[in-house]
Amino acid sequence: MATTPALAETKEKEKDKDKGYYLTEKEMVELAQKIKKLQEENIKLKQILKEERQSYDKVIDQANRTIDVQDNQIKDLKDLNKDYEKEINDPDIVQKLLYILAGIGAGNLLGR
Repeated sequence: MATTPALAETKEKEKDKDKGYYLTEKEMVELAQKIKKLQEENIKLKQILKEERQSYDKVIDQANRTIDVQDNQIKDLKDLNKDYEKEINDPDIVQKLLYILAGIGAGNLLGR
């Protein structure tokens, strides 16, 4: 019976079964190629992850700037509101407004 290379390889493996796992030269080359391919893929994935982290950092920085701007706007509006409340509650302003309104009302009555 003729022996094919694959059959010879299988018989050889069976002989070395007791010694542990045996790799043929072809299998070692294939395994080395797979390892190399995985290492290259790992490098690519690390680069992609680095770029994603940089993008994420940019988004976080932009969000922080937006929050800072909003905080400043809120502070400005609070200050403006305080000033407005102070002016409204100021008796001089209220009195002046009443005089103006009374003057307008009197003018309307006299003008008719």
